[in-house]
Amino acid sequence: MNKAQLTEKLIEKMRVLGYKEHWINNTVDWINRLNNVRVDGVGKLIRKMLKVNSKLECSDFIAALRFTNILARHNFKEIQLEPYASGPDIKARWNRKFMYFEVTRRRPEVDEWVDDFDLDNLPLETPENIISKIHAKVRQLKYGEINVVVFWSDTSRVKPDEMSKAFEFIRDEIKRNPGTYNKLSGVLFTENEAINVNRLKQYYLFPNENALRPIGPRLVNKLNNLLVYDRKQLERRYARWRRPKLHS
Repeated sequence: MNKAQLTEKLIEKMRVLGYKEHWINNTVDWINRLNNVRVDGVGKLIRKMLKVNSKLECSDFIAALRFTNILARHNFKEIQLEPYASGPDIKARWNRKFMYFEVTRRRPEVDEWVDDFDLDNLPLETPENIISKIHAKVRQLKYGEINVVVFWSDTSRVKPDEMSKAFEFIRDEIKRNPGTYNKLSGVLFTENEAINVNRLKQYYLFPNENALRPIGPRLVNKLNNLLVYDRKQLERRYARWRRPKLHS
């Protein structure tokens, strides 16, 4: 199948799984953008998505697809989706350094139904839950490489005070079990103010200085300033999320 045929098959699959049309349209846009900038492995990822039988599994792939768009927009090069049969979701180069990204989503699956939730009253991520998810991903990281675990969510974010607690919790856990986390170079969190139009900061990076391949200061700065949306995208999403609901 060519690219267009694969995309059509994916649209059919997403409808069967119950995705709303705006999610399907967004996914097609993300795929087209990656094809336009010649990201490797897009077809491979779509074929994997066609084999899943649940929205949960499909949304995991979509999260990786969306984060890859962020990397491409921020001038990462030689990007590959699903670079190996098993292992991290994404490989990319910035300047002369290659790195790997493993993307994980918050569960339960509130993100797929973002339009139906009160965003101000969703549960926060806990430090214990965060470290549990990181631990589950460690075995998928590449030995001797720069590895970053990415926490993706449209709705559930870590507030600044919770971010501080999470960082301390992770730091203490790494100190107690340095060998367990030596492949982990850093963790990227979606922060709580991701829909604040007045300040576009949307990620916080926890760098593990004791990793086999720690992240250098310039790359730390680059990752710490990734934006999920540009200002116009953010304004549109903010308006939609804050639109008053009609009550009968």
